[in-house]
Amino acid sequence: MDQEGLKNALAGLPISRIFYYSETDSTNLRAIDMLQKGDPGNALFIAEGQTAGRGRLGRKWHTEPGTSLAFSLALHPEEKERNRLSLFPLLGALAV
Repeated sequence: MDQEGLKNALAGLPISRIFYYSETDSTNLRAIDMLQKGDPGNALFIAEGQTAGRGRLGRKWHTEPGTSLAFSLALHPEEKERNRLSLFPLLGALAV
């Protein structure tokens, strides 16, 4: 994964920052940590590999570099979007 190429490809999206890790424990934990510190969000967290990724129902996994998509997106929806939050996961899956 080329970090600069990725930033260029995503330049038109309303993502204020992109955090890139060659390896991290969990992109989700990085996003949660940022939000708990009062950051406004709208950031993308991408990792080549994860050592403590997690998902639904408390499932955990280890991601080897270059084998999968490992990312978390921290968003703060606008007021008009809040009544449609249930559509966000579906739209994310469709986009991928």
